[in-house]
Amino acid sequence: MFKQLTLSALLFCSALVMAQKPNIILIVADDLGVECLQSYGGESYETPNLNKLAESGVQFSHCFSQPYSTSSRLKLMTGRYNFRNYKDYRVLPKNEIHFGHLAKKAGYKTGIFGKWHLGGNKSTFNKTNGFDESILWNINSSGSRYRSPLFFKNGEKLKDSIDKYGPDVLSRQVQGFIRKNKNESFFVYYPMVLPHLPYQITPTNPNWGKKGFENIKNFKEMVEYMDKMIGRIVITLKKMKVYDNTVIIFTADSGSHVGIVSKQNGKLVYGADGHMTNAGTNVPLIICWGDELEKGAKSDALIDFSDFLPSLAEIMEIDLPTDRKIDGVSFTRLLTNPNYSERTYTFCHFNPGKTVDTPSKRLDTGNFVRDKKYKLYGNGELFNLESDPLELSPLTSDKVPSDVYNFLMKTMKEMKAEGSIVPVRRYKTGEITRSKEIISK
Repeated sequence: MFKQLTLSALLFCSALVMAQKPNIILIVADDLGVECLQSYGGESYETPNLNKLAESGVQFSHCFSQPYSTSSRLKLMTGRYNFRNYKDYRVLPKNEIHFGHLAKKAGYKTGIFGKWHLGGNKSTFNKTNGFDESILWNINSSGSRYRSPLFFKNGEKLKDSIDKYGPDVLSRQVQGFIRKNKNESFFVYYPMVLPHLPYQITPTNPNWGKKGFENIKNFKEMVEYMDKMIGRIVITLKKMKVYDNTVIIFTADSGSHVGIVSKQNGKLVYGADGHMTNAGTNVPLIICWGDELEKGAKSDALIDFSDFLPSLAEIMEIDLPTDRKIDGVSFTRLLTNPNYSERTYTFCHFNPGKTVDTPSKRLDTGNFVRDKKYKLYGNGELFNLESDPLELSPLTSDKVPSDVYNFLMKTMKEMKAEGSIVPVRRYKTGEITRSKEIISK
């Protein structure tokens, strides 16, 4: 039997024991579809630490991101559909409120360590985004994220990074933040740089430090190194005796890159980052919380990326902003009752912007509303995702239960009326470019 405590009761019980709010660590991998994890039936990569997290908490099978990194991060952080606040690639509007602001307001010690990808000013970043500490890659200057990384610590260029491995630097900063704040409630946002291209070898490789070893085949050791970083953090939480009072959330910002082919449950899965199919938007979501949750629970409830902000706010015991539309709904009840279902659909508005949508990338555009089985695009295309996951054979409306079709149509019309209007343009799997040029960027 799953524990039937409400979240408020769970928080109350935790507070009695710990005398402080739960810590939160939100980990977001960069371009990683569900097919890459063994706990989801993945067969191509070894992910033992994520397996342990899944065995220690709740794993969700129907979590949906945006098709591309920046749009996903904006939706994740603000709880709002992209047509409300997505202006262009790598732009976080100045008036947006996100979970960094809420965590700071709720009294948490706050840290962000990893890929930012949303613009802004280095020198004022911490103050304007609610973080006490930051080490960032890609805040208006890219550079290397792996060997000899270009990172900025609290607005200043990080020194002594020559020949160091970026993921090691970031994970150690997370560990240090945990040790420093073990006696206070802390919120860590850890947007990992792994396993995004360029596909380089890791320090576990005997050729580490040598040039000429960039190859898409390195994706395997990059995924496995990502898993290793997560294991380090869990060990630190346990050593500091704060594991039982820490909510660990692991997800990814989009599906795997189009050059990646992985095996899941005996079938080949082609990555579809930048595309609106399942492979581009169905991402892992694993949540564990010490002994508070039923171990090894599985949930097929729908989770939309807009749901993270209200869920975190509920755990932090802080009110959501009331001066703007928040589209997400809290999924916290699913943590104690994985069979519960809060939402009946997820919605995607995807218009990546002129500065990123180039012919070499060939990204989709459009909007869709879907439940677990059926998917309706803004141009009327309709698909059965169980029998046609690649969306190769559109359905006529009479092939869908009338109540389902009417609901999807009604929801789509409501979204369009609110401003979600973007031409639908989709590329089939066979049309996606898998060139050396893209892979080596």
